Amino acid sequence: MSKRLKASKFSVSKHITAAFDLPPLAEHRDRIDIWTIPTMAEAVASLPKRLLYFPTRNADRREVCKYLSEAAVRGNPERLAASLDDSESLIADAIAADQRLARRSMWTRGEEGEIVCPALLSQSDDAPCFYRRRTIVGQPNGAEPVKVVISTDSHEIKPKTAAAFIAVARLVQQYRPLQIFWQGSWLAEPNRNTGWVFHVPLVNGDMDYSRLDFCINDIHRDSLSWAVMMTRACEETHATWNGCSLQAEHSYMDDAKFVSHYGISPTGEDVAAHAASWLGLDPLYQLRWEYEAMVGGAAVQLPEPRQEYTPRKLTKEEEQKRDADSKRWEKERQERLRSEAEKRIQNLNIT
Repeated sequence: MSKRLKASKFSVSKHITAAFDLPPLAEHRDRIDIWTIPTMAEAVASLPKRLLYFPTRNADRREVCKYLSEAAVRGNPERLAASLDDSESLIADAIAADQRLARRSMWTRGEEGEIVCPALLSQSDDAPCFYRRRTIVGQPNGAEPVKVVISTDSHEIKPKTAAAFIAVARLVQQYRPLQIFWQGSWLAEPNRNTGWVFHVPLVNGDMDYSRLDFCINDIHRDSLSWAVMMTRACEETHATWNGCSLQAEHSYMDDAKFVSHYGISPTGEDVAAHAASWLGLDPLYQLRWEYEAMVGGAAVQLPEPRQEYTPRKLTKEEEQKRDADSKRWEKERQERLRSEAEKRIQNLNIT
């Protein structure tokens, strides 16, 4: 992987310098370049520049760029329709798992209804009846919008993950407006203090989930992310992206909820847990524990901590085993991250 990226670095630097009078790509700078792209259409504008700055003889790669120009903005109607259908059952399962997420109801006056008001009827009112109506999904309650950042820095497409995201979004939009941003990250080893991170709005108070479905469900999403990063590196940062292929483990946007590239599991419990978290509700297991402690009385009360307790001092052998286990776990973690980074680059097929 490193030889491939190193070769591409010099070819791009030479090509750009000669043809476009841009500064050559320098070595990494010890910082992360973070910026926000106002719309997905502006992110797509980097695709022709990707072919201009980084020419390829691969016909399939050119076809992918043409495909992304349309799909990233308008999405796939058939695939989105399937995700919306799947989200309906997930919403029902989530409400069954957490009753707090049920849609609120309100009484509305009308000519017909479930209850008739005798006073209004005697006054010959045009709307003497009351009927129960559910509030419109997406109707805000005047609260601040919920800001969510999702990371899709992976080549893997998990089934029904987009439906789970849409289900969470629809549940949250019952109570508060929602803003969802796509976070594309290209970070370097070992401390991840070098690389590129950008944000693109997918849902901004509306109920158009086509861009959200694209970023979660399309196998070419990372190719668009790479094109955005590469264009920024050539035009603004003027630094090589050699080795920058690791995913982000947190949000680089202030005051935003974060969903990693592992996504949301398409189960009612996971959908309910994420919706409650985005709304700032207490975890359901905590409420159940507090309720049991309250109704159980003295039998469920927690014992007072033992003041005289002191941790046992580890022996020399136990300390050595603890340090060895810690080093082994960290080594396994780094190997897993490198493996995911290699798969991500191989999936791009950028040459």
